[in-house]
This record gives sequence, structure tokens and C-alpha cells, in this order.
Amino acid sequence: MLIRTAGTTPSPVLSGLPCALQRGRVVADECMRAPNFSGVWALGDCALVPDPFNPVKYYPPTAQHAIRQAATLAKNVVATMRGQSPQPSKFRILDLLGAIGRRAGVAEIHGMKFSGWLWRGIYLSKLPGFQK
Repeated sequence: MLIRTAGTTPSPVLSGLPCALQRGRVVADECMRAPNFSGVWALGDCALVPDPFNPVKYYPPTAQHAIRQAATLAKNVVATMRGQSPQPSKFRILDLLGAIGRRAGVAEIHGMKFSGWLWRGIYLSKLPGFQK
């Protein structure tokens, strides 16, 4: 089992895999399986997982997606080992935050767009210690 948890680009290791790749990522189905390769799963920035809420698009390689995909994929691996059917990954984007410099960033929270230093306060408010 290979588990990689860093970065925002696919690992160069993927280029040596015999499964379908697109933009350096493993092409996966909605359950995060590599088609035609039994036992091969992919998620996060290493995978192109279809987004059921945006047809013909894939989930972006963000932490909020990878975390939720990991939980679903773990359940899918166990289900498959038990002879059960895996479940598709279904997750809607909550909010978007991004750093664009040392003290600047952008955010979209509940449809409202922010930029500059204000995004830091929004980011900090989302940390577990700040939520009530």
C-alpha cells in the first residue's frame, strides 16, 4: 500500500504506473478505483475523481476533498474486502481559501469573495480550536 500525504501536484512515481493517467493523475471512477486495475485506488492530488455535482469535471486537489475522500476510500477498501459494493465519493465544496503571498490570500465563504489580509481571519476562524 502506498500512501502519500504531501504536496499539491501528483507524485512523479505515478508516471510509472500502467493505469490510465491524465495530467499526471490516476484516472479514477466515482468510487476512487482505477478502472481495469483491481485493488488500485487513488484520491486527492494523485487522482482525477469525477465530481457528481459538476458533470465532466473532477474534484480539485484540495485538502478538504482529500480528507473526505480518504474517509470514503477507507470504507470502500473494507467493503470490498467483505465482498460488498464500494460507495461513490460525494462531497460539495464548503469554502475555498488560498494563499497568494506572504500576507495575502483569497477566499470564498458562503458565496462571498474576500482577498487581502481579511482571508487570514477567516482561515483562523475555521481552525478546530476557534470553532464552538
